[in-house]
Amino acid sequence: MIYVTLGSSGAAKQLPAILQSLESLGATVVVATAGRIQIDARPNLFTADYLPGIELSARASAVICNGGSATAYQAVSQGAPVVGLWSNLDQFYTMTTLERAGAGIGCSAVAFDPARCKTAIATILENPEYRARSSELARLFNSHDAGERFRRFVRGTVV
Repeated sequence: MIYVTLGSSGAAKQLPAILQSLESLGATVVVATAGRIQIDARPNLFTADYLPGIELSARASAVICNGGSATAYQAVSQGAPVVGLWSNLDQFYTMTTLERAGAGIGCSAVAFDPARCKTAIATILENPEYRARSSELARLFNSHDAGERFRRFVRGTVV
């Protein structure tokens, strides 16, 4: 299963081409549209405006998103590698970081190339190293209790 969400700021107009690439790979696809685009019914495709990202990431073979830190880190926190179609600088930096870590591949949404996107998706699905690196990052993410660290910080700074 591949989870796809381009969020509220991703290149929703690219979604049909992304889905066509996934269709040719024979993948089951779950898409959160954020209410930004209507998708025609197809076999092996489930769409909804909003879906539980962490739960889907935990079950996904890969996550395709806009490359933003919120969704990309949700995916990696569950061990799912990411294909990020970035369109702004923070998304680019997130995907560059995940690429260096071996947990994802970034593609420009502005200079969108369906063949490059399909290759990125196939590479992540065919190469188990991406899942292994994402799983390593998940263990690292989950070894820190961000909520507790924030509470300690607040307690230490309150006057």
